[in-house]
Amino acid sequence: MLYVNDEKYFTKNELEKRAKENGFTAMDPVEKFLWGCEIASLLQSFNDHIILKGGAAVQMHLPLNLQRASVDIDLVMDINEKEFEKVLDRIVENEVYSYDVYEPKNPNENIPLKTYLFKVPSVLYPDDGPIDIKIDAIFDSCKVPLSILTDVKTFAIDVKKIKTYKNTALIGDKLLTLGENTIGITDQSNYPKQLYDVYNLINIVEINEKIINEIISSIESVSNKEIKYRNYGGGIKDIINDVIICLKMHSEVDLSQYIGDMKKYLHGFQSMYLSSEQRNVKFYDWSKRFNQVRFLAEVLLNLFEDEISATEAVKCYNKAIEGQDIRNTIQHILNHADRLPYYKELRVKPIHRVFWEIVTPEKIDAIIDECNL
Repeated sequence: MLYVNDEKYFTKNELEKRAKENGFTAMDPVEKFLWGCEIASLLQSFNDHIILKGGAAVQMHLPLNLQRASVDIDLVMDINEKEFEKVLDRIVENEVYSYDVYEPKNPNENIPLKTYLFKVPSVLYPDDGPIDIKIDAIFDSCKVPLSILTDVKTFAIDVKKIKTYKNTALIGDKLLTLGENTIGITDQSNYPKQLYDVYNLINIVEINEKIINEIISSIESVSNKEIKYRNYGGGIKDIINDVIICLKMHSEVDLSQYIGDMKKYLHGFQSMYLSSEQRNVKFYDWSKRFNQVRFLAEVLLNLFEDEISATEAVKCYNKAIEGQDIRNTIQHILNHADRLPYYKELRVKPIHRVFWEIVTPEKIDAIIDECNL
């Protein structure tokens, strides 16, 4: 069989060894990630208009210890489906691979999307027949920053070359998925992986004016497409406000009053997709993650509303990042809290969790001043 990446990765022993070394115990998602990387590389070797986005693309930008498994491939391309299927047909000529078109039950006819099930031989269970790798292909122009990455180390495979959305474009794209009532995800069980990706991306980049402007332009490009696809009647500011509302709601996951299903979804996500290092994250740390991403969304909303400049947005966000290492009493932070039904419960939470709960772009200066930072 001809591989684009080194064939040594496609043995059961090597896959199990790498999974163990990197702390993964659920092997099926690891194998699907391995094949997802290979298929994306293979497709791009035939046509460089094919761009990897989504969860698999995010992992290409993250260090090994933060990477998660991903079981499908999201692609975007400015070629039509006939041209793409010509590429697929050329790949399956050797009869090692095959593919089927997947017919969803309730397709959105406005979205130029087609789903394929690409069949590959299982590395883990070769006697059980082929496994399906789902490919969601969007046939539309891609007007966001891109990256061509080489020698990318992942927990399953070292990828020689891959063309993806740039990290800033992925932040903008993934952030928009968190607005459940507008253009975001409709299956809430997928929320943890979207939040996980955004949170880790914003923590590995240095937020400066260039980064902020690229995130903003990506949000504009992606949201305008999604508004059209979904016949959504609102605008970008409505979408970001929805993201903020949803993140705020889910940030209460560690509180006794929380009655949603997010705890269950977080458990499932951690057990299936994360390494042992990341599986032990507490609910209060997830709350911190929800709130830090919410804070960034609030900063971006202020930018879209022309209340602040890009320079001020960078200063505001980075001030909060510096402030999270606060060494003071929780009461100093809670002095800036609005009337909250869970005020007493916050008093016994870790200080970083409380900080991100209370901080907003409007409150950041007062909180920093009171805590003498």
